[in-house]
Amino acid sequence: MKSGLLVAAIAGMVLTSSVANSAAPPDSWDGLVKVKSKRLALAYLQPGADFRVYTKVMLDPTEVEYESLAD
Repeated sequence: MKSGLLVAAIAGMVLTSSVANSAAPPDSWDGLVKVKSKRLALAYLQPGADFRVYTKVMLDPTEVEYESLAD
């Protein structure tokens, strides 16, 4: 359950950068609901999520792999 909450938090952060430029952000997105935030312009959370027990967020390095289309 904790990983689902972390995913919801990260999704909210990602949405902040992409949705904040639109005229009217939606009230819900992919099962998440829009919430007011003191530090973010726009944030979405999973209903019932409680992040009070967390003090830090750890992001793992991203790996990218490309496949060559030329033979």
